[in-house]
Amino acid sequence: TCTQISLPGNGSGNTSGLDENSRQAAFVYPNPTNSVLFFSEVVDEIKLFSIEGKILHHQLLKANRYEIPAHVDEGFYFIEMIEQGKIKTAKFLYVK
Repeated sequence: TCTQISLPGNGSGNTSGLDENSRQAAFVYPNPTNSVLFFSEVVDEIKLFSIEGKILHHQLLKANRYEIPAHVDEGFYFIEMIEQGKIKTAKFLYVK
C-alpha cells in the first residue's frame, strides 16, 4: 500500500505551513530558552503552538516577554505574536 501525503509549502521546500519571511521578521531570544522568551518589540497577544500546529497556550498581554507555561515539555515550538493587527511567527527550542 502506498499513501501520498501533501504538506503545505511555499515552493522553496518550506513545509512548515508558515511563510518563511514572516518567521524571519520576528526576533525572539534567547533561543534555545529554558523559561522566558523575549521579543524585539512589545506585543499584544501570544499564541504558542506545538510543532504539529496544535495550540498549547493563548495569552493576551502587552509585553516584550513571555514565560513558558509549566505544562510545556522540551522541544521545538512556534510562537505567534500579534502586534497592532500584524502577525509574526518564530520557531524556538525549549529546554528545561
